[in-house]
Amino acid sequence: MPETAAATLFLAHEQALEHAAVRIERLLTENADLTPAECFVVCLRAAAKFLAQYNKNEWRDMIKHASELLLQYATLYKRNEK
Repeated sequence: MPETAAATLFLAHEQALEHAAVRIERLLTENADLTPAECFVVCLRAAAKFLAQYNKNEWRDMIKHASELLLQYATLYKRNEK
């Protein structure tokens, strides 16, 4: 594949991901009433499921740990907010 075609494909892929991220964020924050940290946890878990197809143990463990920490932060944030 020529470099220009690969670059065009990469940019199109990045643009599609950005549009999807905006829609997902809007759905989670407006419709599900989640905090930004909780939204991030949801996205991390979705990413873990996707990436687990390629290297199950490494990605699953890494994202599970990160999502647990963020969920703890979100819980503390909600408690302090009240």
